[in-house]
Amino acid sequence: MVKAENRKSAFWGFRLALVAALAGIMLCGPFRGWAETGPNTTSVDIEVKAGFGGLAVSRLGGWVPFRIILTNQGPPIAGRLAVFAEAPSQQQSREFSEEVQLPTGSRKLFEIEAYLTSTQLEPVVRLIQHSSSGDKVVMESPVKIEREAGFPGDLVEIAVVDVDDTALSSINSIPLDATRVPFVANPSNAANSSNAANSSNAANSSNATGGSAAGGGAGPSATGAPPPITTQPGPRHGGRSGITFRGATVLKAKPVVIGPSDLPKGFGSYDLLDAVVLGEAPLSQLDPEQGKALRLWVASGGLLIVTGSADFSAMRSAGLDALMPADASGTERATGIPELTALYGAFESSGPVLITRARPRPGSKVLVGAADRPLIVERSFGKGWVRFIAIDPKQSPFRGWAGSANLWQDILLPASQFRQGRFPFANLNSQVSGTLYDMAKVKPPSAGHLLLFLLAYLLVVGPLNYVGLRWARKTDLAWLTIPVVVVVFTGFSIVAAQTSRGSDLVAASISGVEIYQQEGLARTTGDLLLVFPSKSLHQVSFDRDALVNDASLMAGGDAIQTSYKSNDTSLAIPTDKWAPLSFRVRQLQEGRRPVVSVEGGDTVTVGGYVRVRNLTNFPITRAVVITRAGLTDLFDLEPGDEQQCQIKTAPPQTFSGWYSSQLSPGSLDAQVVSYLAPSYPYSGGATTIGGDLFSGTTTIPDLIAHLDRPVLVGLGENEAPRFGYESAVKRSFRQLFVVHL
Repeated sequence: MVKAENRKSAFWGFRLALVAALAGIMLCGPFRGWAETGPNTTSVDIEVKAGFGGLAVSRLGGWVPFRIILTNQGPPIAGRLAVFAEAPSQQQSREFSEEVQLPTGSRKLFEIEAYLTSTQLEPVVRLIQHSSSGDKVVMESPVKIEREAGFPGDLVEIAVVDVDDTALSSINSIPLDATRVPFVANPSNAANSSNAANSSNAANSSNATGGSAAGGGAGPSATGAPPPITTQPGPRHGGRSGITFRGATVLKAKPVVIGPSDLPKGFGSYDLLDAVVLGEAPLSQLDPEQGKALRLWVASGGLLIVTGSADFSAMRSAGLDALMPADASGTERATGIPELTALYGAFESSGPVLITRARPRPGSKVLVGAADRPLIVERSFGKGWVRFIAIDPKQSPFRGWAGSANLWQDILLPASQFRQGRFPFANLNSQVSGTLYDMAKVKPPSAGHLLLFLLAYLLVVGPLNYVGLRWARKTDLAWLTIPVVVVVFTGFSIVAAQTSRGSDLVAASISGVEIYQQEGLARTTGDLLLVFPSKSLHQVSFDRDALVNDASLMAGGDAIQTSYKSNDTSLAIPTDKWAPLSFRVRQLQEGRRPVVSVEGGDTVTVGGYVRVRNLTNFPITRAVVITRAGLTDLFDLEPGDEQQCQIKTAPPQTFSGWYSSQLSPGSLDAQVVSYLAPSYPYSGGATTIGGDLFSGTTTIPDLIAHLDRPVLVGLGENEAPRFGYESAVKRSFRQLFVVHL
């Protein structure tokens, strides 16, 4: 009886304990869930703007600005903000992130540069909170993208910085002919202003000798300028003559109005744009990062257009005044602008016209107008151009003027020409599987070694195994010895492979380095091949201002995570294959010290001499100096060395063909030049020779006729791009330098 009561008490005790446990779980569950996931999603708000008035991504890819505003009304959040772009199978997914701190009641703006291609799925912006049990996604927001089927596309993307949403809407979809002869009078304009908007390009071409830079213009089509390059359809003002156009030459303008706050903080984010127009918008809130990014973008080949209504005083505080080709000094009213109406037709309305007074700066060129009243002035800055127009296109009589279409065709011509050759560096260059692999000494096992290994395996698993078992009179154990032999040979092959790879990271890089010594600018673009010693997660860090994206044809594993930090850019690279991975690295620097000094380059004649000195700490080999008189033979310079070189008559060859013929066929130098040369027509050329230098059609005499300063071309072996790794690195670097003196 006692035992029965004890069993009954135990039974009810178990039931009470079970009920108490379930109640505890139900009560504690919400508190535990809140502790793990952090704030409720209703307490966090996220706003995302990507691109410029929409996000269109091409198949070739590009860098995109994501401007993200986070508002936190809940508990403090410590975590990271990430842009995740998932890719289909066998392609590389990417994530770009930075650490964030969100106190209670905070509202913060973040900007993240992300590399996207149209082959990826739509990107997702995620706020991820750090916790003791692991990272938790607090909130995420997908971003809609448009996929460009064009290659590289037929739209000239123009960002108009203005307070008026309709600014420059009149030029939307106007045709932009990249072969157009700019700033040339069309006889039909003077006869009938109503035909100004429909003037034909054939008429322009037939009048190429007309005054394109009235009153002191110094461009290629101005009186007294060098003759046009013979391989081109006509003289092209804007310095991009010599670009090999791919696809249709007639494009369409696509302006989109943005605010000053939408100007990116990273130069790579301007990849989506071909031109930027500074209109009537306050620029006083621009921070130094925005000003620097805009300067670097122009230096890399961008076109900046400054209108007469721009905020000139704020441009000085933002560091943009240094780009100006003219000094603006107030406005004046004129009864007319015959310099414009003679080119593009009469205005439809009468009355005084407001013009911004300006004085051209030394080194700039007046394209329309005179030195004492310039209307359109330009200057080069690195690889790009800055054009000042002394009018406000939104005001009468310019708004609605039939001639504005042709006017803007001429103003935007450099952007139209640049768009035609806009291919990312080495994207289509199949030599990445050759030259870089040779430099990294990445080679498959020889056929002889494989045959010897296979023969040894067959001998051991077959005859030798049988002879051994027969000698021991244990032939019945063949079922055991054969698997043992297989395991031993497999282990031996793995150990041999690991030993041959070593424990060091192997890195090989080829870069094109373009330096503008007068401006202190340096532009580096190249490919980096990394051969990792093991299949695991690897951390590689680069300079903070470097843009790094993967360029391998096959995915190396999970998503590559790019983390932006205050002092560097860190890549977490997972590898689940033995295959090497390639990366594209872009970098733009201001304040670059001179690489070489050349005395006598501006005044030398054929038969004369220039004195060249190497100012770097690495050798410059196979170098040549090009002047308006001719060029030197190839020479080598050790660090600190100086050499006197004679100027000789330029041969009637392309520079690419001549330079390659001076190198040993099949040598590493010849491979490097062959690898890098196609990138220069893509990148344009502010001083004319940059874009034409490695053209396959333009001859050296044509190049030097349009040269505005001496240029040195040579090969170097500097450690670039610089990066850090957790263990030892075997490095092999090679650069092709183009130095504008």
